[in-house]
Amino acid sequence: DANGRQPLLRLEGVLEQDGFDDGLPAIRIGDKVVTYNDKFRLYMTSKHPNPQFPLELCSQVNLINFGITPTGLEEQLLNTVVRLEREELEQQKTVLMESIASNKRDLKEIEDKTLFLLYGAEGDILEDERLIDTLAASKHTSDEIVKRLEQSIAMESAIQSARIQYQPVACRASILYFSLADMSAVNHMYQFSLQTFIQMFTSSIIKAEPSDELATRVFNLNDYFTYSVYRTVSYGLFERDKLLFAFLMAIAIQQHRSEISPHEWHFLITGGLTTRVSASLSEHDPDHVTILSQEDIWKDALKKLNSLSTFSGISDEIYPMDHTGHSSVHPLWKDWLASPNPQKQNLPGKWELISPFQKLVLYRALRPDKAMTIVQQYISERLGPKFVDVSSLDLSLIYENSTPYVPIVFILSPGENPTDELFNFAAKKDMSKRIHSLSLSPDQGPIAEKVIEGAIDRGHWVLLQNCHLALPWLPRLEKIVREWPTDRLHSRFRLWLTTAPSEHFPVSLLQVGFKITCEPLTGIKANVLRMIQKLKDQIVQHELQEVAIKQMWSMYITHAVLLERKKFGSLGWNVPYDFSDPDLNITFKHWELIWKNQTGRDMKALRYMAGECYYGGRVTDEWDRRVLRELLSWYLQPLKVVENSPEHPLNAASPYKYPSIKGYSHLLEYAKKLPNHDDPNVFGLHENANMTSANNECFRFFETIVALQPRQKPNSHSSFKINENTVRDRLLEILQQMPQVWIMEDVMKKHAVSYGDSFTTVLHQEVLAYNTLIKVIIRSCSHTIQALQGGLVITSEMDEFIYSIYFGSVPSQWRAHSYMSNKNLSAYMVDLTLRCAFIQSWIDSPQIPSIVNISALFYPRKFIIAFLQQYSRRHGYPIDTISYTSHVMDDNIPAVKPDSIYISGLHLEGARWSKEDHSLAESLPKELYTSMPLIRLDPYCTTKSEATEEKKTYSCPVYVTLSRNGNLSSVSVSSNYVCTVELPTTVSPSHWVHSGAALICQLPQRKRRPILVPFMLHYPETATCRQ
Repeated sequence: DANGRQPLLRLEGVLEQDGFDDGLPAIRIGDKVVTYNDKFRLYMTSKHPNPQFPLELCSQVNLINFGITPTGLEEQLLNTVVRLEREELEQQKTVLMESIASNKRDLKEIEDKTLFLLYGAEGDILEDERLIDTLAASKHTSDEIVKRLEQSIAMESAIQSARIQYQPVACRASILYFSLADMSAVNHMYQFSLQTFIQMFTSSIIKAEPSDELATRVFNLNDYFTYSVYRTVSYGLFERDKLLFAFLMAIAIQQHRSEISPHEWHFLITGGLTTRVSASLSEHDPDHVTILSQEDIWKDALKKLNSLSTFSGISDEIYPMDHTGHSSVHPLWKDWLASPNPQKQNLPGKWELISPFQKLVLYRALRPDKAMTIVQQYISERLGPKFVDVSSLDLSLIYENSTPYVPIVFILSPGENPTDELFNFAAKKDMSKRIHSLSLSPDQGPIAEKVIEGAIDRGHWVLLQNCHLALPWLPRLEKIVREWPTDRLHSRFRLWLTTAPSEHFPVSLLQVGFKITCEPLTGIKANVLRMIQKLKDQIVQHELQEVAIKQMWSMYITHAVLLERKKFGSLGWNVPYDFSDPDLNITFKHWELIWKNQTGRDMKALRYMAGECYYGGRVTDEWDRRVLRELLSWYLQPLKVVENSPEHPLNAASPYKYPSIKGYSHLLEYAKKLPNHDDPNVFGLHENANMTSANNECFRFFETIVALQPRQKPNSHSSFKINENTVRDRLLEILQQMPQVWIMEDVMKKHAVSYGDSFTTVLHQEVLAYNTLIKVIIRSCSHTIQALQGGLVITSEMDEFIYSIYFGSVPSQWRAHSYMSNKNLSAYMVDLTLRCAFIQSWIDSPQIPSIVNISALFYPRKFIIAFLQQYSRRHGYPIDTISYTSHVMDDNIPAVKPDSIYISGLHLEGARWSKEDHSLAESLPKELYTSMPLIRLDPYCTTKSEATEEKKTYSCPVYVTLSRNGNLSSVSVSSNYVCTVELPTTVSPSHWVHSGAALICQLPQRKRRPILVPFMLHYPETATCRQ
């Protein structure tokens, strides 16, 4: 295994040929001296498709790449298809090739014999009759061989012309194989061998629909094999990756035909990365501190889209200029941009005539929330509707197509286990008493070997569960599978494996096995149906009790809501939790105890235990725990309260309302009538949550494709290559716009540390952090430029760096020393420049700025702690008794309060701020984020005075980025969390908890600048300051 570097390090003496002669030739291996023979040779192989070796190792060995190329694979597959379709043609070619080789060999022998005779001749060769007769015979034989060679070459050309008609079949198969091979980079479990692929290819040729017309036959072969590959492979792909695989196949086919422009493809996967990194900064509006409105976002996307030749002039069509010189959105485009279903409308004007791929580019730029729908349409048009249809798992079909030699591997998702389904299937096949199940652990390997050995002869089934818990033993299982005893292997024998995804699962075992993914169903309807079927016995026990059925229904809906909220990203949960059926089962058992022992059927105890233990035991984030408690309190309420509440998702007018029927069969039919598409309101979310979810899905989809792009790989069908000149230009631009490193001594002289000024310590920490980041950026850019010019060796880390710069992502070397950020490269550089400008304004000022742009700080939470610490030191209060109140400043800033601070740079997600009502309000349609006015924080001592908050407020968490997820600190606080701000509200605070409302410091794409301070806050030293 080439990735096992420790064994290679122990062979350092051998690789360096560090030998010596101490009577006998010897060499050092580790701490041992071993005798050495000059004929010794060392060969090493790797099963990894792209092993990464250290540079020093590459200089010590000869590396040979045995990876197959598209041309080589195409020729191999062409031989296969011609052999099966035109066997006589392939036989002729074989005989012909042997004949040509034989003739060339005879001709070479004649030439060698002639030269030998001439070399050995003595005297006058013209008088040597034997030599002359031999030369004449050789000449005659040579002429005959040349004629046969010419005839053979002509025949070879004719055969090749006949074979070339099947070239499209081999070409398509080669394209599909390399698309399939790329999937291993998405997930380690997606491993497929070339041998298995060729077996699928051969099988498809036999099963494809025959035709006397060659063109029709070729079409049938391509169509059948393409779908056969997709269907077989999709069994082993998680649902989120099936669409990705189909899309990669469709794109690869078009790219091979040169039907896709490389510039359009690059725009599609990167979202229109600005070619000049500094362009975003030059477009920045210095007079506003706001995020981009939805119209501004479209305009920004249009500028990038307009740079493509196909879309040249589209910005003028969407924003035509009137006679006064002002521009506004064209009515047709305005309707399309605002439409909830633009994919069902024609594009305005001539743009309806663009190709399906170009239409996808357009949606990616202007309507990313509908881009995945267009991806499905594109796949359907290029490959067929069956490539986007969801297929269900059919164990009988998988069993019929399997063989005893091929293990069947179930790849598990959290909470999913196919054991029950497999045992039910075994009963149908009369194998109930002949299936042996064993749950693996590190010491169960020998037992599993004995079970497999006994089942081989008798034709039994073996189920090895949780293989990921016995990884050290799996190489042994790999050898068992590779060395099946063919003479004893019973035709009914099957080996079933279950495993969670693991990077250490043996590659060859995955390649030879038939993989099946097991993951939970998505959608409230599917989950409720599954739970009703699973809890049939409990439902039958209570089917005559209407109240019991309704309470059970509320538990089903609650469980489905908790499962499905994670599809909305951070709006649903800060951390995605794998709630599973056991959580519902224990909750259900608790409910049965309550139902049997209480007459009032109070669910208060159930809500508490579910929130703190049954479901709450999985929750690690305190704000998620608050959401969980509120959701349980919302759904598990007394029936009358729910039915009479017009805003409750289970009220009498809701499609999810309580069933009024009794009995299992009726309840099952009622659940089948639930909506196929979930309304965000049932989760307590705003309708904009669907747009957020769709945008996130789109961004993740294309980010995955970016990660799969080749790095100058010759064995790829993609026409896209990294342009080193572009990378060098971008690096030079980055270096030109980088701010200077601050001299720490000068900063400390101007802002000396004092006991009464905690903010100075924060400033010093900010300067140190930004200095480190700036140095890392400058050093990495400078070294990479030198490497591109040939001055340095390009290391693997540098290769990753070049890759990131070209595709517009922030390099990992920067992220290791950076503040938290989800921005792309262009936005990140703008953000960094503006952050440093704010820090510079702070350094230039004698005191802390009166308005602190908290989103410009490297450590915003430390700033809040320093704010509380400063008040504690000034007034002599213990730090743990200090808190603060918050006040939103809708109008101009009033007179400055001595201990207060104003913070800016925050944005609301999941809600908006209404200046008219001075409170939180529902977001407007398609308005995902809104700017927040200045907020004043007033500190106070909890033991000396009481906070003067609004009567009804929502405790709104403040996060650094939209992901809201970070690492937990030693005090169980997420690194993404900053502080909490109390915001006035006219509705119940629980409404905003359900909506996931939060304040965000940094959005992925926005333009902002630090507020230049009009005046400074001055904190005088007082006698109460403890020295």
